[in-house]
Amino acid sequence: MCKSTMADVRADVPNFFSKGAMQFFGSRIESALMKGDYFITSEQPPYGARKYTARKWNRNGGIDSVGKGFTKYPTKEAAKEAIKELQKEQQK
Repeated sequence: MCKSTMADVRADVPNFFSKGAMQFFGSRIESALMKGDYFITSEQPPYGARKYTARKWNRNGGIDSVGKGFTKYPTKEAAKEAIKELQKEQQK
């Protein structure tokens, strides 16, 4: 089995990564695909600070916000720490 990448996620969920959706939410992909199919995005509203979201690709055409939820992390590092905790829980 080959290691999946963000290109695989984009191919599986093209609407999530469409130009219109990305522009509407001010979204950026902030990480590579991590162990457990996690990754980080950031979103910035027109009048607000950029916030970060921990995400999980569910491999059936969907992406979920995980941890605290949509735009609930003030930094990329905080979202990454949340994913590390989720990965630990997944190993139990």
